[in-house]
Amino acid sequence: MQWSVIPLYSNYSMAYTPWLILVNFTNSNTKEIMVNLPVGGSGALTYYYVISFFNNNAEYILGPEQFMGLSETLGFKVIYMDNYKVLVKSEKLEQSYTLDVSARKEVYEGTVYDSDGKLINPREGFVIDFPHLYPIKIDGTVPYKLEAQHDIAGTSHADQLGYIVLYWKYTEQNKTWVLDPEMFFVMLE
Repeated sequence: MQWSVIPLYSNYSMAYTPWLILVNFTNSNTKEIMVNLPVGGSGALTYYYVISFFNNNAEYILGPEQFMGLSETLGFKVIYMDNYKVLVKSEKLEQSYTLDVSARKEVYEGTVYDSDGKLINPREGFVIDFPHLYPIKIDGTVPYKLEAQHDIAGTSHADQLGYIVLYWKYTEQNKTWVLDPEMFFVMLE
């Protein structure tokens, strides 16, 4: 029955419809506070925090910069190939997927591909390092994991090709988030 004031990072304190949820990520007797701060923009940018109370002290176990750092280490590449194919790969995860973008032929022809489906110039897309995060139970037990949905963008952010979906769990021993590499997949747009 105590009050605690938990300041958000000053750069990320503006949001238009923030929400929070109490979820157990650490397998302790208490629940953590997950804060969601949508700040908008063309990418529907949202910042996330997970705050825990270890020994009755508020402690960030996830903040926007921390999670972006974890995402960047995965080294995603989005590479356009001939015949309206796009390769999405992560060398760190040793996984790749090939997307078929032939449904966008009318949009891409003349700018990305020629009339025979050959690339006009080498081209890469990108993966957004600030994913949308959702608390999720995979096997019905605690603790929860974080489902991270990263947008896959083609020629621009508006040219969304799909999502990379990853699952992260918090480890109390190392006080860090670790990736479940067996649960990496791509959803097409």
